[in-house]
Amino acid sequence: MLHRRWVAVLVPTLLALVLASQEGSGRVGGPIPQEPKFFDFWGFSIAPEPESLGDELQLVGVITPLSEAPFPLEFSLNEYTIYIYGLKLDARFPNGPGIESQYRGGKADIYGDPSFNAPFAYNTDPELIPPLNPDDVPANFSDGELLVRLEYVNLITLFFPASGIGTIAYTPSELRAVEGSELKILGKLHMINGWHMGGAYSDDPRFIPEGYGMRYDPLIRWENPLPVEPTTWGQIKASFN
Repeated sequence: MLHRRWVAVLVPTLLALVLASQEGSGRVGGPIPQEPKFFDFWGFSIAPEPESLGDELQLVGVITPLSEAPFPLEFSLNEYTIYIYGLKLDARFPNGPGIESQYRGGKADIYGDPSFNAPFAYNTDPELIPPLNPDDVPANFSDGELLVRLEYVNLITLFFPASGIGTIAYTPSELRAVEGSELKILGKLHMINGWHMGGAYSDDPRFIPEGYGMRYDPLIRWENPLPVEPTTWGQIKASFN
């Protein structure tokens, strides 16, 4: 058992060290959400999947009410759109029956806009979506209030030409929140890091309006990267008695 005089010295010192280490790791703020949060969306690439190194992958899409966002989304008041851009093809090579593509850089911007001016909504029948109009795309997916900008660390896809179906590798496709009106909330919830993107995409022409590349149905998802067991300050002090 530690002498109480040493407890009086050690406990404040320990607390200072813990807080300092948390501050350095960006973990100071409110409680960390224990349930995963995600943005569910679907949309299209603006051009076919890049094939030459340095080509850019661009996607436009709409956020759906299936999302479990870390901040409120009011679908009766706003449309929520996403514009993904700046992803440059860094490597492309055969991987079994598929073709793996690795991208670097890039951003995913999520907007809220009361104008509802995007050429399709989350519940629009793909057959009713008009052909791509460069006057509207990507402009009408990148207007309104920028809620959050996520920056890609990397993105990896695997496309199977025989079936026309591809997948986005979830775990290695990593993002980080860097900007937006909701960035402060994400910071308080310790959700700056820990975002990943995964899902499927297809070149099936039945579901792709004229002028677009491929149909994408992914999630951008956050999971607590450092699960912790809840502990009170009283429990910490009691461990020294």
